[in-house]
Amino acid sequence: MGHSSINSFLLIRPDALGDVTLMVPLINTIRATYPAATIRTLQQSYTADLLTNHPAVDEVLIDRYKTGEYRGIRGFFAYVRWIKSLEIDCVIHSYFEPYYAAVAWCAGIKYRVGDAQKLGLRWSINRATPLIYRNVCLHEVEQNIRLLGALDTPVIPSLTMNLCVESQAKESVVKQLKDKGWTDAETLICVHPTTGGGNRAWLPQKYGELTRLLVQNKPCRVVLTGFGAQDQACVDQIRSIAPDKTIDCCGSTTLHELKALISLCSVVIGTDTGPTHIAAALDIPVVSISPTKFVKSSRWGPWMTPHDIVSQSQGCELICNPYQCQESICLDAIDIQQVLNSVNDLLAGKPTPSVRNQKVAWLQASIVIMKIIDTDDDIQSLIEFKQRYPRSQVMAAIISSSVSKTALQALDLHRIICIKSSWWNVLGWFRQISRHDVGIIQHQNQRMVTWWKMIAMLTSLSQYIPPIVVSESGAAGQEWDHYCQCFDQVK
Repeated sequence: MGHSSINSFLLIRPDALGDVTLMVPLINTIRATYPAATIRTLQQSYTADLLTNHPAVDEVLIDRYKTGEYRGIRGFFAYVRWIKSLEIDCVIHSYFEPYYAAVAWCAGIKYRVGDAQKLGLRWSINRATPLIYRNVCLHEVEQNIRLLGALDTPVIPSLTMNLCVESQAKESVVKQLKDKGWTDAETLICVHPTTGGGNRAWLPQKYGELTRLLVQNKPCRVVLTGFGAQDQACVDQIRSIAPDKTIDCCGSTTLHELKALISLCSVVIGTDTGPTHIAAALDIPVVSISPTKFVKSSRWGPWMTPHDIVSQSQGCELICNPYQCQESICLDAIDIQQVLNSVNDLLAGKPTPSVRNQKVAWLQASIVIMKIIDTDDDIQSLIEFKQRYPRSQVMAAIISSSVSKTALQALDLHRIICIKSSWWNVLGWFRQISRHDVGIIQHQNQRMVTWWKMIAMLTSLSQYIPPIVVSESGAAGQEWDHYCQCFDQVK
């Protein structure tokens, strides 16, 4: 199959703003690889304007299933007829769910591309690529581009994350901001304090105190954004703490205007949610507050823009499920001053990281390393590692009674634990690894590799991404490159 074999693509992505934004490099890669092809996207109506004027998108289609236009059996077959009438050559299931898989299959689309790991839907596709979610080194942008590997044409990857801002929308936003007191001499900082639900939002009272500190000694205005009544309540709470120099734009902008508003800002602050990903796509610096252990910045971090990740999830010992947990332990653990420092660093001109440095920073923010301490040499190795990577989340697991904890007390470690009954206490290891969401188990004893891999496999019952087992640390100063290589070997 060559370039000319596919004349029309349909990319299915009827979910949230952030997910659609992170699909943009896939769109650019298709355009680079198939320059003459027609590219359509299938989206929800509220995300449509994100891509309506994108140079690589020929048409944005509104998902008629989620609008309620096509429901039931009759609606399903009407949907099939509609898709069939578009004469699509290739469908890319970036959002791979049963309804859309069945529609594409029934429409007889020639090339149907999807994730081979979803065994229940494997029947619906004839071009499959496994998306390896256990490899936390692969960002969502890269996972999306991997889908094109199922086609026979050599892929020309384009990692560009770009969105377009309409001049009319920018003029409208500038007028709105000036009507609310903003002057050109003031730096704009955007705070989007809520999230769509994949992660957890930082506490409104902490956003309020951060906002008060931001405007205290700087010629700036903080713009608060959001959608709907719940977001408005959060914005109102923040403004009750910091009423001065804050602008409420919650619910007052269209999507085109939101893009324009973000493009005017010097920094955007929020969780890994739609507006922060839009900021990254517009090359606006981002402070990403990532409270939970469940969501990995290495998968969902701001892509290729100056940014900083603020995460203190190691403060919580609960097994993480952000969809059900009502505790605020991980939210309380994030320090306001740390977020403020990150904002100041970005305002001072922190540079855009390379892909490699970006991934190393994400891994240090996302991954807890459990280093097995069996000898005094292991202690010295850990001390040197922590000195080289002070922001790494490292915990020491002492399994030998001859090793003292004293030498480790001065280190700023994630935690120091002593496993009772030594290495063979399976239940003890399961609890510790699960509670601390350990991503790497590192040891020096080659004879124990099989044992640690068995423990790692067991913890997959309680962890979204179970740990990998590393028995070699790599050269001094290149340990994180070695960890990336270990993750790349995950199947």
